[in-house]
Amino acid sequence: MKKILLIFLTVLMLFSCKKEESSENSQSQTSDRLLFAVIAMTFKNDYWQKVNYGCNLASFELGVDYYFDGMEAHTSDAYIEQIALVQRAIDMNVDGIMLSAIDKAKLTPIAEAAKNAKIPLITFDSGVEGDVALSSIATDNINAGAMAASQMKQAISGGTVAVIANDLTSQTTTERVQGFMNSLSEDKRFLLLDAISCNGQISEAEVKFKKLYEANPELRAVFCTNSESAIGVANAIQSLNKAGEIYVIGFDSPPEEINFLEQNVIQGLIIQNPFLMGYNGISSLYNYIVNNVTPPKIIDTGVIFVTRDNLNDPNVIEAIYPLKK
Repeated sequence: MKKILLIFLTVLMLFSCKKEESSENSQSQTSDRLLFAVIAMTFKNDYWQKVNYGCNLASFELGVDYYFDGMEAHTSDAYIEQIALVQRAIDMNVDGIMLSAIDKAKLTPIAEAAKNAKIPLITFDSGVEGDVALSSIATDNINAGAMAASQMKQAISGGTVAVIANDLTSQTTTERVQGFMNSLSEDKRFLLLDAISCNGQISEAEVKFKKLYEANPELRAVFCTNSESAIGVANAIQSLNKAGEIYVIGFDSPPEEINFLEQNVIQGLIIQNPFLMGYNGISSLYNYIVNNVTPPKIIDTGVIFVTRDNLNDPNVIEAIYPLKK
């Protein structure tokens, strides 16, 4: 695997990480190579690009083509655009689809349409309802939310706790919030406020957290369900000069969050493995089509809890910087 990764780093410049180029490439695939569509929630931030890198390596190893697509922004009505992207893949008669559903209910009908068209569909990161997907490759988000609650119980003695979510509709978020709230609500030392959505926007997370803190100055801790919500909350805490006074747990590991962790504005991060989601997704579609191997219904890619104390551990560095293995 390490040797292959070195090869991958050499050829990475030949492959585009940009939406525009990948869309162009999808129009010029040769007929004797499998073509997969990878449809993420967005295509710009660190998390989704790590998914793309995993797809890139698997496609290079297996000799298949794929294109990577997603929405410009994670907004409340972005599901409309994502439905159109899936429909486009169906119309192109791609050989397989990887989908991270921005809304688990609203994306289910188009996922069923892909299944009816006999196009195998695997969900990654965030799934759809029912038994539509061939496989779901993701974090165990209920467990990850419970992990955040467990760490919070150990870190502080109690008090008022907020949840700033990237949305309240995706499977990913609803399960994280569910796992966190179910676990923390068992401890009577804590008062849980209702979860608030920032619609995947850093600026909205910052504004909403400031208003929340103004209304609840006794706030002791906050759980953020993705990187945008965590960065927005950290910006707010820093501007309020409350770093270290409000315990913050975030998700994922873009450079901004790592910097806030090092500065003690964020105290803990739950880090996923998006690189492995991408790699396993392409590999699973290939093996299903070529080798007639049905993947497990659920593939859990795991999480680790990161603080300043273990930030330099080898397994943490590998999770944050998968291409440096």
